[in-house]
Amino acid sequence: MRYFIFIILSILSILRTDHPVHAAEEQPEPFTETLVFSGLENSELGLMVEEVLTQAYRDIGIRAEIKWLPGARALQMADEGKVDGAQLRVAGISKKFRNLLMVPVPVYESDIVVFTKKKNFPVSGWAGLKPYKMAVPEGYTAILDHVTGFNCWVVNYRQMFRMLDAERVDIAIVDRFNGLLTVRKLELEGIRILEPSLSRVCFYNYLHKKHKGILPRITASLEKMRDEGKMQAVWNTFETGAAKKKP
Repeated sequence: MRYFIFIILSILSILRTDHPVHAAEEQPEPFTETLVFSGLENSELGLMVEEVLTQAYRDIGIRAEIKWLPGARALQMADEGKVDGAQLRVAGISKKFRNLLMVPVPVYESDIVVFTKKKNFPVSGWAGLKPYKMAVPEGYTAILDHVTGFNCWVVNYRQMFRMLDAERVDIAIVDRFNGLLTVRKLELEGIRILEPSLSRVCFYNYLHKKHKGILPRITASLEKMRDEGKMQAVWNTFETGAAKKKP
């Protein structure tokens, strides 16, 4: 009888020891799904917004990943549903890309400005830029919509500023953040900003319409980040890096 009781107690002891390990193995993954967004390749702004979106989607149990692509292709793939949405774009693109739903909380706000190396003139609006040879970023609708018919090269960020540095163009037009950080990374000298800015622009995350059900949750998550100052904290970290070497 004593031997039988010993065997029973030994079995129970083993079961108690194994149970926590088994329970740990059965714990659910922290993410319920993964969404892939198309982002503009070589965009310093994209790297900042990646951090914002990573936090916001993580808080609702979703892993956000970025597929870096050329501007036009990035939008096309998002609209066609080949990815789950567009990382960041200006307001209004849904008029053309009807499958994309804008998350109505800006993930960043910035000024569109004119960068120059040799030219010096007061900025008086878009029309006043028409006489100049310029470089503008591909896929950047907030700029491209204003320069139709202008003498401009549509290239990526690094190409823009290399062209400006080599004086192949008179000016480069881009948002202040992307411009400052690109100039810094390329270690270019003598490039400066002409004031005032051309316009203020807000950037938004877009979801493909197949993810319409997620829209209220990610909107609330971004609102919470904004209201708690977490979004501004991310902006401040990246903007400080961009401003270390100000043109």
